[in-house]
Amino acid sequence: MGIFGKSFSREIGKNTGKWVSNKVFKDGHSTPYRVKIQREKLKVEQEKVKGKIAENELQIELEKQKALLNLECDISEEIIQISKLSFPKDENSIVDLLFELEMRIDAERWNDANNGKNDEKDKLTNKLSNVLLSKFTNGVKILEAMNIQNPFLEDFQNSVKKFKRIKFLTTNRNTIIGVLVFVVMIGIVIFGKLTE
Repeated sequence: MGIFGKSFSREIGKNTGKWVSNKVFKDGHSTPYRVKIQREKLKVEQEKVKGKIAENELQIELEKQKALLNLECDISEEIIQISKLSFPKDENSIVDLLFELEMRIDAERWNDANNGKNDEKDKLTNKLSNVLLSKFTNGVKILEAMNIQNPFLEDFQNSVKKFKRIKFLTTNRNTIIGVLVFVVMIGIVIFGKLTE
């Protein structure tokens, strides 16, 4: 064989060996050129995935904002309806309305709007709870002003106190906990100095 034949057979053997090793060992033994191409392809794929993730996050945020806007509209409508609600003139109808308002307040309750979770949603639902409590309190005052000895009047008065207490404790939870921790820490320091 001449020089051309030896070169040709050597090249065929070399390329066949590379092909077999790439099939058996994948790109672990391939030339750096192929590894570089695979890395570039991987980077392009990663950028596409990151773009899709960012797009999905934006879509989720938009849906949250849309849901919050819908909730705000719904709550505003409810607040308007409750504000327009007038108390009837007879005692039994007032008591029935107060029972209904009491159940609504119990169902709605207040939320800690400073907990970092659903702050905007909690603020909106707290507005509704505040309007319900205000209307309930007005109804109890109307019932008191009628000077009728209604068996439910005392229960309604206690409910007003209970709801105001729940409202205060729930909406000021972080402040109360902070003050309690501060007082306990001062107590520990004072107690430590007294025992020295």
